Amino acid sequence: MTPPTAAAPAAPPADSELRSTLKMLLAPALFYLARMVLGLEEVPLLVPAFGIIYGIILFQRSLRDPEPLLAITIIYLPLSKQFPLAVAPLINGSNVLELMLLIAWGARVSRERRRWLVPQRHSGLVWAWAGLSGLSVITAVFTLDLGFILEDHLLDVKAWMDQFFVYFAFLNLISDGKAAGRVVLYMVIGYLLVVLLGSQELLEKMDASSIEKSRLNGPQLQPNDFGAFLTYGSSVLLAYFLHHLRRPKSWVLVPLFVLLAKLMLTTFSRGAYIGFGVAAVVAGYVRGKLFLASGLLLGVGLLVAFPQLIPASFTDRMNQTKAEDDPEKMDKSAETRLILWKAAVAMTMDHPLLGTGFKAFQVLKSDYTETEVEESDNHNMYLFICSQMGIPALVVFLVMLARMYLTGASLYRRGTDDATRIIGLGAATLVAGVLGVNMFGSRMGDMQVNCYFWIYLAALGHVWAEHEGPVSAAPPPPPRRPMTVPGY
Repeated sequence: MTPPTAAAPAAPPADSELRSTLKMLLAPALFYLARMVLGLEEVPLLVPAFGIIYGIILFQRSLRDPEPLLAITIIYLPLSKQFPLAVAPLINGSNVLELMLLIAWGARVSRERRRWLVPQRHSGLVWAWAGLSGLSVITAVFTLDLGFILEDHLLDVKAWMDQFFVYFAFLNLISDGKAAGRVVLYMVIGYLLVVLLGSQELLEKMDASSIEKSRLNGPQLQPNDFGAFLTYGSSVLLAYFLHHLRRPKSWVLVPLFVLLAKLMLTTFSRGAYIGFGVAAVVAGYVRGKLFLASGLLLGVGLLVAFPQLIPASFTDRMNQTKAEDDPEKMDKSAETRLILWKAAVAMTMDHPLLGTGFKAFQVLKSDYTETEVEESDNHNMYLFICSQMGIPALVVFLVMLARMYLTGASLYRRGTDDATRIIGLGAATLVAGVLGVNMFGSRMGDMQVNCYFWIYLAALGHVWAEHEGPVSAAPPPPPRRPMTVPGY
């Protein structure tokens, strides 16, 4: 007779895990609120003392339950430029959180006796993209020299590889599809906080005398980066709104979308305008072709009947594409981008396989530009990749985006619950936003801008695994009836 085995401890309910994590998020919010209300902003060592105590508590908690650490990382990463929380030279809040993620990751590996890297949907493509883009660092050493990387761009290399670390850390620390859904919720909370900070800056710059002075920098500290983040982060909110369009609860988001439109317009980022437009169209397409056609007809009809609905700031910014003295010519910014695009294409033709190397474009561009230009960014992510990392790297990057879109669209069309369908629609919308924004900027290399893309991609893999796992195995065939002969 075999002894009875002890039952495995039951996992805590999902709502209990959510409440517990939200309490952890509430603590720093209450601290900063109390600090402002009590006028303690100038008290020395108050913030470091709170940070140390809170960090110790968070670290101890993460060894057994990493979800609060994931939530804090989600909230902090988009704010890390505005609030760097410098601990020591070259050590800031982002570095500390990454170290804690690594330790929590190791603790889970040890506790559950699992591999460090568990394969998941999309992870192979991310590995390929990380490898090919990382290879460009070696290419740069051969194209230029070792000092170019070690002396000038070592921190840039580290910043580039951070995005892959965050993806794999989240992929291996998210426990299941339910936890992935909560991770998406924490992203919404972080996004709303960024919108709140952007609104505060909007109020401060309302009386600015020119477009350049009124442009919003956001926590990303750069208007185009802020516009890109607003586009990326809006995906799940847009998905929620469209999915529940017939329900009154979804229309609560309308004031938020109005505020978001104002913030995006005030970044004066043409790439963000285009990216959000592409995201909205693709979201409508995934929801349904008839829905998209009806929405486009309604939108065009309203703009034709009421052209005053088009904001003057939008018109003014788009008109800046033309030169003031000659409408037939492009303005200086647009001409510069065209020159840099041509240079990137020529550079790619000379080095199609491996490119010229990481960050080499800014050094070698003068050999390819028609006229001398000061800017070093070629303002197009796809040309940024193929000119410095090679055409194979660009192909892998685009395939990764296509796979994410197809996964999201499939989850939306085949999902069996609202949460799964919204996350799927949000993924497809996010890919469209990324494609649109990066046509006019290189907005996939800065962790403060693209962190939610990688975190969403990691969460999406778990949602896909949970949704497809039970139905992946084909049901057993029905039992065959014995053959009978008529008349017997």
